[in-house]
Amino acid sequence: MFRWRIAACIACSLLFGQVSADKYAGEFLTLGMGGRAAGLGGAYCSIVDDASAPYWNPAAVSLVDQKEILLMHAESFGGIVAYDCVGFVFPHSKSAFGANLLRLSVRNIPLTENLEFWDWGRDGVPDTDDEGEGNGVYDQGEWTVYDERRIVRVTNSDLALFLTYGWSFSNRISVGANLKIIRREIGEYSAYGSGADFGIIYRPIPALSIGVNVQDATSTFISWSTGTWEKITPTLKLGISTSHWIRPLRGTFLVSIDQDIRFEGRRKTSQFSVGKVSDDFRLGFEYLYSNTLGVRLGSDYGDLTAGLGFKYRNYSIDYAFLSHPDLRGSYRLSASASF
Repeated sequence: MFRWRIAACIACSLLFGQVSADKYAGEFLTLGMGGRAAGLGGAYCSIVDDASAPYWNPAAVSLVDQKEILLMHAESFGGIVAYDCVGFVFPHSKSAFGANLLRLSVRNIPLTENLEFWDWGRDGVPDTDDEGEGNGVYDQGEWTVYDERRIVRVTNSDLALFLTYGWSFSNRISVGANLKIIRREIGEYSAYGSGADFGIIYRPIPALSIGVNVQDATSTFISWSTGTWEKITPTLKLGISTSHWIRPLRGTFLVSIDQDIRFEGRRKTSQFSVGKVSDDFRLGFEYLYSNTLGVRLGSDYGDLTAGLGFKYRNYSIDYAFLSHPDLRGSYRLSASASF
């Protein structure tokens, strides 16, 4: 029953999203990428140094020293939602190319639009001639006839491809841009969209990094096969981080803070809001022992995250757990290789 309810909620949000306002249209693009980033609560805009750079900050692709590939798998809410990512970065002199592919899928979603109902009006009682009785349209208060045979179960799939180019002007300043291509599908409905991101990373001193990523900078438009449109409004992602080598502990301690500023009027779901402007914070701590073993703790919009990472030569593996105040927690597992 728990799985059925979660799947039904996801189905409603996806279907109604085709005809509703633009708020949350790009929510599947906010899930993050990489086990290390997840363990740090997603506070990764200013410190990303791996093949997930196109997602977090396109300017960071030019800071990756070697060609690198990253793979990630995640499951949420008891396995109902599957999330997979693959990333690649190819550096060349002071510039670099990168690509990220994200896929979010939900199986066995029940669609109940074919269920019959008793057209008795809003009072739910026949032959009272109240509002809505006999109009052939389902009204609030009318009874639905549950029939399993009329329930259609479908699969939802969201894909996003990031194609990235980045350039380092100096050891202090790097810039980059994404071309973002989106494909969405649920049952017989499908949609395509495209947009762009722009990023900057500034390092005034080696121990301090500042990142800026303007996601969906030109607004990202999504066209559905039903003839409806969605628009993903810009998000301003700001990040700052500092790291210090602690000699007695033989490791590096890092603190990172990200701030996501949106313009969708998320008054009820954001941590802070004024009018249509909302503001959410991410916070992450990491202790990396001898550049080999990493222990992480973070806050993702107020939800606790934790993670572990292990590096050996050109290989690394990272695990993260993400808590949820109402539903089951989820995990992220990623692996990367440089060559």
